[in-house]
Amino acid sequence: MRNLRTFTVFASLAVGSATSALAGAGVVTTTVTPLQGNVTYSAPASGKIAALNTYVGYTVTVGSDPTNTNTINNVYFTGTTAATDPAELATFSSSVGITCTLDSTQTAVNCPIGQLRPGDTVSFVLFFNGPLQVINSVADAAGSDSLGFSGTTYYAEGTGGLQSPPQNSTVPWSTSPVLLGTINPDNVKSGVPKNGATLFTGNGGIPTSGNKSAMVSVVPTVTNLPYTTADLTVTRELAASAGDCQTQGHFVECPTYTVTIPGTFSASSPLTNTYRIDSSSLKMPANKILNSVLISYSGDGGATFAPVGACTNGAPNTNGVPCILSSQCYKNNVQPADLAGDCEWILINTRNGLTKFY
Repeated sequence: MRNLRTFTVFASLAVGSATSALAGAGVVTTTVTPLQGNVTYSAPASGKIAALNTYVGYTVTVGSDPTNTNTINNVYFTGTTAATDPAELATFSSSVGITCTLDSTQTAVNCPIGQLRPGDTVSFVLFFNGPLQVINSVADAAGSDSLGFSGTTYYAEGTGGLQSPPQNSTVPWSTSPVLLGTINPDNVKSGVPKNGATLFTGNGGIPTSGNKSAMVSVVPTVTNLPYTTADLTVTRELAASAGDCQTQGHFVECPTYTVTIPGTFSASSPLTNTYRIDSSSLKMPANKILNSVLISYSGDGGATFAPVGACTNGAPNTNGVPCILSSQCYKNNVQPADLAGDCEWILINTRNGLTKFY
């Protein structure tokens, strides 16, 4: 069986719960922590609109107390997800640091750990697909729906001689519920597995006259973390108010796109963000918008901003400021038709941050 003791304890982003059991086998502790306290529902594809696939992630740590006197054998972790609305299924997606088997619904996992000597600790990460929201009069209101995750860690004491047969023990555990959010056109939250994810705001990342700006974020493999999380937020400044949006005269609403994805990305596989603005927000012809729009970036939450220019040879900058890989305004015969007349800018970077359009 694969030795998993070399996996280190991963940093977690929310408070989890720890449970332990004391029996003949000694003390074993199980700690399960959600990566985020709130995750957006997944959404199915609709016509030309892509599906939104979000992820709920958990860090898991199983340890044998240093005071134990015996090696603990046959350790395995089990867990099952369950939403407030039983019709909403969070199925298993992937794992980091361990291999698990699934039940027929794919909502329950069985993860063999093997042997733990006194003081040994094994840590891994589990990802489940964010459930689709089911409107059926069960937890349909905002803030009423959440995903639970609970289970049991099983183990046995090793044989200590003919007079000391193995003893089996169990450790029930549970963790904090993860709030499930309705589809919010301006904010999407999700865990991001090791192999990355594609996430978007709005309806498939496409703006409308009622939601004049949207974004699509293609998250590649993070170079310095085994997993990460994503929080995409769009806010807007009205041109009618005083400020740069009014002064520049490009848009009815000037969007700010905030991408919060901990970690860094490689120059060969950068973070790619597509920022779109609806045709109803353009205050001048599209070709003039593309040639004169001002884009600024902040990597420190808005304390300082740097201008964003075109990429050189299609590669991201080395200073952490994004660059424009391409830009266009869609013609009227585009598909999906909702993109007709909209303008978009594709920016690449090796880190996340806050980007403003004026």
